[in-house]
Amino acid sequence: MTGLRAPIVAGLVVAVGVGFGAAWAWRDHTAAPRRIKGTVTWSNEDAQRLVFEAGKSADSGEYQTAITEWVDAKQVRTVGHWPSCLAPKKGSLVRTDRRPAEIDVISAELSGATYRVVVAIHCL
Repeated sequence: MTGLRAPIVAGLVVAVGVGFGAAWAWRDHTAAPRRIKGTVTWSNEDAQRLVFEAGKSADSGEYQTAITEWVDAKQVRTVGHWPSCLAPKKGSLVRTDRRPAEIDVISAELSGATYRVVVAIHCL
């Protein structure tokens, strides 16, 4: 049994080293939303998309939505259903007036494309 101790310890050291090396080499896949202030210029609940203008041109553009919570202009926090500041008038599918808002966004790069997803919105 004493003769097996050195190879077992060496194997454990190699395994721990490989584990740390793998963890260091691969990027962290956790995501935290980033808040962006600007204006919603187009929204469509059926398509789950909106178009947003921000101060930085890189943050302006089309976003997918997976909104889990939103805060309206009266500071009322709501979970679920489409935010009132994005909802179209009755009988319409889209809304195109300009509405100030802050959006919480998570970005992901997959297969060379960047996806931007709104996870929360604060209607201003």
